[in-house]
Amino acid sequence: GVTRGKGTDGAGGALSLYSEIKTYRLLDSQATKQAILETIRNIQAKPTDLIIFNFSGHGLISNGDYYMTNHDIVPTSDRIYDTGLRSEVLNAELNKHNCHYLVFIDACHSGQAIAMWTQPGMKAAPSADDLEIALETFGQEMKSEKKINMVYASCPRNKLSEDSMLDLL
Repeated sequence: GVTRGKGTDGAGGALSLYSEIKTYRLLDSQATKQAILETIRNIQAKPTDLIIFNFSGHGLISNGDYYMTNHDIVPTSDRIYDTGLRSEVLNAELNKHNCHYLVFIDACHSGQAIAMWTQPGMKAAPSADDLEIALETFGQEMKSEKKINMVYASCPRNKLSEDSMLDLL
């Protein structure tokens, strides 16, 4: 889902800065590549807003690219690029918004997204042990005027994700 707004967080109080929450949930057959990208594109975010993107599902690596397995993915070598949600595409869409964002990927091999996505200004929380500290730092840095983004992966790129590892949102 994609969320903008206020809530309890543990993120250094960052989410309590907001007076409004907008939640967009795409479940099962609703979670197509096009629907996910259109939902992100249609968010009307201000520079002081925070977008939280949470993906819980399956993930895979093909030709070095990380894919979140949206409902309509065809995971064959000749179709995956066109039908799957690549982490770089998600990153590019979120970066079009001039606001902060947090990304949680609870899927197998999700550490590959961190490896491919990390860039200047991007924070990475590569393990559950690091998440609480990273969120606290993220919350404090959000209070500055610069755009802060963070991605969290539930497991390393060469591992399978365990059930119930990420139960934050």
